[in-house]
Amino acid sequence: MVKMHIFKHVKQQTVTGQENGINEMFQAILCWSL
Repeated sequence: MVKMHIFKHVKQQTVTGQENGINEMFQAILCWSL
């Protein structure tokens, strides 16, 4: 539940193409951490 909430939150923050790669990495780290 918490994992999905954070995942959705991070996905919403992905706006520009430049930040896309960083956010994808951040999402992967969050998924593995939780």
